[in-house]
Amino acid sequence: MLMTFGYMFGGAWLGTLSGVPMGGMFGAMIAVLMGGKLHRPMILPNVTLIIIQIVLGVSVGSLLEVKQWQETFTFELGVGLVFCLSLQMLTGYWWLRKMANWGKDESLLGCFPGAMGAVLAIADSQKAPSQRVVFTHTVRLVTLMLLATAIAMYGLPEVTQAAQTAEVVDVAPPVDMVILGAVMLVSYVAGFGLGKWGLPAAYMVTSLVVTAGARYWWPDANVRLPEATGMIAMVLLGGLVAVRIQTVTFRQMLSYMAAGVAVMSLGLLVTLLVALVFSSLTEKSFLVLVMSWVPGSVEAMTATALMLGLEPAFVMLSHVIRLLVLHILPVIWMCKNKWAANRV
Repeated sequence: MLMTFGYMFGGAWLGTLSGVPMGGMFGAMIAVLMGGKLHRPMILPNVTLIIIQIVLGVSVGSLLEVKQWQETFTFELGVGLVFCLSLQMLTGYWWLRKMANWGKDESLLGCFPGAMGAVLAIADSQKAPSQRVVFTHTVRLVTLMLLATAIAMYGLPEVTQAAQTAEVVDVAPPVDMVILGAVMLVSYVAGFGLGKWGLPAAYMVTSLVVTAGARYWWPDANVRLPEATGMIAMVLLGGLVAVRIQTVTFRQMLSYMAAGVAVMSLGLLVTLLVALVFSSLTEKSFLVLVMSWVPGSVEAMTATALMLGLEPAFVMLSHVIRLLVLHILPVIWMCKNKWAANRV
């Protein structure tokens, strides 16, 4: 376990030095995967996934701004987001189910356009966590991050120039450590209790709900996690993904990679088409809608939008709403399956 942490944080350090967005997570993933292949099997404690779930839940819940939703998010754009997300999932599910011959649960988890931490938590709650689901999401995430980096580095000249007058996100006030500590403690206790009742990804669900409740009752309190905490969670996520897929053979890797690329390509194609249609129906730029609806992480897409001056606040808001839906849907699906099995 100590050796795994050594590989993980060593790789994260090198990945951060590379300057690639989320390089710490990718560096940790690559280092642990190489250690597991070349040295000895890597392991991480069970509490790792609990930490990731709580950090993810608090991070998403702390971004909820109802007033901002009312000011910048129109009904038409909401319809476009839901339509794009639904079509991404339907095409991905169809490919994995019909073309790749995956099972129903694996196809559902594999087709989710984002929320890798949530999918990992759901998959881990099963008796036999699916390696190909985790690997498929890894392929999607890596590819999208490379695309986002390419856009940020070689963006359209007129868009890159517009970044000089880009919208600037306000600096957050100091973190209210008392409320944040209480939120994380309540989230852990509630997650532990609901986990005993069989709720998948219980810690993530409770932390999201508790944080959103804290934001509602104390709107002036800043309960966002310090940046270092989020970075550590991403490093842990990269290490955990590598531990889950370290036994995948080269032949399996090629098969899973093909499925991941296919699902990601379908998702990107759907995003481009839907964004093109809704950009003609609304006043939003085509590039803004693509950055808002593409199945990437909220941190990476917001950072890229900020670099290019593509309405970063709107991009972040769109991805927060998308993540809320994606964090809830797989939990509902797995709960439905458990209740159905219990009734039988």
